[in-house]
Amino acid sequence: TQLKGKINFDHAPIDPKITPAPVLPWRVSFEDFSGNFGKNSFSNLKSDISLLNGKPFLRSSGKLKLRPEENPVALTDSFPLEGEFQPYLQQTLFMDGTILADFHSEGNPMTPEISKDWGVLELKDLKLKSIKGFQALSNLSGALIYSEKGIKLKNVRGDYGKSPIKLEAEIDSSANAVWSVRAATSELYAEDLKDIPFFENLEFV
Repeated sequence: TQLKGKINFDHAPIDPKITPAPVLPWRVSFEDFSGNFGKNSFSNLKSDISLLNGKPFLRSSGKLKLRPEENPVALTDSFPLEGEFQPYLQQTLFMDGTILADFHSEGNPMTPEISKDWGVLELKDLKLKSIKGFQALSNLSGALIYSEKGIKLKNVRGDYGKSPIKLEAEIDSSANAVWSVRAATSELYAEDLKDIPFFENLEFV
């Protein structure tokens, strides 16, 4: 593991005449951190945590290059893809490919569930498969855009089994998440429909 970067620490001056000592504002920042862990790497990582009015506030951003088949936890735990989408992600086996992530986050680190998170995951020749069955998705490329408003799949292309596909999708972040999915293929192979509800019972002649 390699790590490069700069750490700064600032705090208000302490007045020994004041007792008991009040909780003073302070700030710790990490600037231009870069490094790698296994086949994964990160760059331009910036993080700033401060204490103001007795409450901590964390702001962070950076770029990641992930090989999810080596460390899928980095994907499933590091990005707010929760709600309706998270169970499917946890049932996915990553077999090959790269994910380039440009992420941003800010909020109270003591209450991460209400922090603001947004960014873009760029998919590069991913190959993945569901543990529930279905055909493998391969050569998957495109963008996944996420924010507190929801998730968008944009210009996602790949192969489902032997069938080429194109996907566009939007998933809002409301309690009753609404999915909007558009899929198209220029050539559909009947064997690729197995395990898909309804389609699995169709007979092609």
